[in-house]
Amino acid sequence: MPFWSAAFIGILAAILLIQEIRSGRAATQEEAKEKTNWKSIGLPSSTPRLHSFPEYIGFIAGTVLFVGVI
Repeated sequence: MPFWSAAFIGILAAILLIQEIRSGRAATQEEAKEKTNWKSIGLPSSTPRLHSFPEYIGFIAGTVLFVGVI
């Protein structure tokens, strides 16, 4: 079940990303200067995948990593 939950969240994140790219909204000069912080996107989206494999890293260790990153 955790694997499917993580997969579902990943699919929803991909849908949101595609919608944002396709929206093509005109960015102001301030928004254009801002850089995307990929670390704040990548870490929370990758930790559910780690948490879905408790047989490899252990349930407690996976939960500690998951909660620590989130």
